[in-house]
Order: sequence, then structure tokens, then C-alpha cells
Amino acid sequence: MIDEVIDMLEYEELESAWKIFKKLHNIEYGYIRYDYDEKRERGRLHPLNHLDVNFMNANQLKLGLYKKINIEEFIDIIDTTTECYYLSKSNN
Repeated sequence: MIDEVIDMLEYEELESAWKIFKKLHNIEYGYIRYDYDEKRERGRLHPLNHLDVNFMNANQLKLGLYKKINIEEFIDIIDTTTECYYLSKSNN
């Protein structure tokens, strides 16, 4: 499919589109995402359920979760108009 798009564009248009894409890709300042990662799970080092938080390209942290969460719970975690969630370290 991408080949069809490239064939339709003139070189100058393709070059402009690539410049725009690179700028958009490089301005990502951060994100938070819920991750259920069976492939890389390694106990408390890389929990099955966790939140990945990225502030900039070089700064990232992972917050382990004791259980799977649904989309409503994830939205509630990041919604600044609802009550705050708290972090608690387990003694286990």
C-alpha cells in the first residue's frame, strides 16, 4: 500500500511529507500507556501489568500494577478532575 502512495507523489511532495513526519515524530514530549506484557514479563523487574511513562526520549519509568486494569480505570488514572491514585510499595 505504501508503494502505491509513493508512486502517486512527486519527489518534492514526498520530501515535504517526510520532513513533516520527522518533525511530528521528534516533538513527542511524553506519554503514559498501560501495558500487559506477557512476552517480557520478569516478575517484579518487569511486571505483567504496568504503566509505561515516558517524559522525553531519554527518560522513562515503569509503574507495576497488581492486576489488569480496563480502559475506564486507565482513563480515571490520568483524569485530573477525579480523585488521585496513590502509589504504595508492597512488603513482598
